[in-house]
Amino acid sequence: YNSALQDLFHAVMSEKKAFTSALFLLLIATIVSASLMYFAEGHNQPEHFGSIPACIYWAIITITSGYGNVEDLTPVGDIIALLTGFLGVCMAAIMTGIVASAFSNQMSRKRAAFGQQLREALADGVITDAESETLERLKRQYRLSDDTVKSMMEEARKEIEQCVHRAALEDGFLRENPPELVYHGFQAEGYVLPPHTPAQACLEQAHRHVRQEPLEQYAGTGTTDARFFGLYQGIPALVYGPRSRDIHGFDEAVEIDSVRRVTKTIASFIAQWCGLQRIKH
Repeated sequence: YNSALQDLFHAVMSEKKAFTSALFLLLIATIVSASLMYFAEGHNQPEHFGSIPACIYWAIITITSGYGNVEDLTPVGDIIALLTGFLGVCMAAIMTGIVASAFSNQMSRKRAAFGQQLREALADGVITDAESETLERLKRQYRLSDDTVKSMMEEARKEIEQCVHRAALEDGFLRENPPELVYHGFQAEGYVLPPHTPAQACLEQAHRHVRQEPLEQYAGTGTTDARFFGLYQGIPALVYGPRSRDIHGFDEAVEIDSVRRVTKTIASFIAQWCGLQRIKH
């Protein structure tokens, strides 16, 4: 499915009353314009304006394209044709305004929903892995850019700081010694490798060749060097390595057998990705 078309459908459905009213006004204007044209041009061009239904066809063509399929002959007909063409421009502007307003309202609702979830995540001062995954899922679902999320994060922090400041003013000690808020943890732009990239397919094939099982994939909330290549150099990057435990801890360790398997996989990946040439003795 196409998310943009889905957003358009939801926007139209949310403003269906406004669209219905606009279409009703368009119907009335079309009938009035056709009736006036019938009385103005019917006796001069009965083959084209001999009936109101025929004039309705002319009015629809004029409204949608700005110029009818038949040229009028009388000054009154000229005025009616001009007004009908101007009516088409006005209706296009009205419809565009309704759609733009619906899109704006829809984005505002999405921002409000994401902002509420963000404030709930920041309420205890710590964003857990589950909360981070939820925020990332909503970001993709609502198609919010990194700059938009960053701006909303700053807004949420300002609200928290203002709330703490107001509470401190009500306490004698805190009023003289205002608290300072410190946000812990590494904060950076997120990077997600798009699915089904050629490099990812090549690695999956190499992994399956060595391990005889499909490659397990997951997205984490930590940071790796892959983000620098993906965000700042435009180079698709992914992370693949041996099984480990207590990463960056005082007793971190990796499985030796896993290191051997990963070495074979990376060698197979390089051979497939870069190609092989026979060494000439």
